[in-house]
Amino acid sequence: MYKIYKNKDEMIELFEDERSSIKKSNSITTAYINLDSKNRFIKYFLIFIILIVIIKILFGEINLYSPLKTFNSKYHQVKVNAQIVNIGVEEKNKIVLIPFLVNIHSFSFDYFYHKDISSNELVFELNEKILLNVESFNCAFNVNNINYKVSCNGENFNLATKSLFSDISYKIMIKRTNKGETIKYDGQFKEDISDYFDEKGGYLVRVIASYNNVDSNIYFWVRII
Repeated sequence: MYKIYKNKDEMIELFEDERSSIKKSNSITTAYINLDSKNRFIKYFLIFIILIVIIKILFGEINLYSPLKTFNSKYHQVKVNAQIVNIGVEEKNKIVLIPFLVNIHSFSFDYFYHKDISSNELVFELNEKILLNVESFNCAFNVNNINYKVSCNGENFNLATKSLFSDISYKIMIKRTNKGETIKYDGQFKEDISDYFDEKGGYLVRVIASYNNVDSNIYFWVRII
C-alpha cells in the first residue's frame, strides 16, 4: 500500500518518527539481550560455585599426581661446622589448578655428591658442637647477557652460574634412626643443633626449604659415637 503525503515536510517528519521508533525498539531489544546474557552468566557461575562446594564437602581437595619430573633450578648448599656435606634433595611442587579444590603435584629426587667427601654420613663425638648452615642458589646459563634457568643436577651443576636465592624459608627436623625413630626436634631453623644429638647412634636431619609452591626436602645423616 502506498501512502500519499501532503508535502515533503510531512514525509520527512513521518520518516524521522519511524526511524526514532525503530532505534528505540532496537535499544530495548539490545538492553534485554545484554540483561539476559548477564543473568545467564550469573546463573551458570552460581551453579559452578555450588558444584565446587558439593565436591569439596564430599571429596575434599582433589590431588592429582603428575608423572613428569619437577623442574628444579635451585641448588641447596649445606654446611656442617663450615664443611660442605653430601645431600639428597626431594622436590615437591604443587600447582593449584582450581583454588581450594584441585591441585597437581609433581616430584623429583636428586643427590648432590661431592667427590672429595668420602662418606655420606657425618660422624661426631657425643657433646661435640654441631653448627648448621644452609644457602640456596638459582642455577642459570648466561647467553648474550640473558640468564636462562636450568636444572642444577648432572653436568649443569659445574657449568651453571649460581646466584644466591634469598626469598626462601627453612625449617628443620632431626630424628633418631635406630631407636624407634624418635623425633628430637621439629620446628624453625636453628644454626646450633648440638643439643638434639644427646645420645650415641644414628640421626636423620631434614631441612625443609619452602618457596612459592615448592618444598625442597634436604636430607643428610649424622652418627654420634
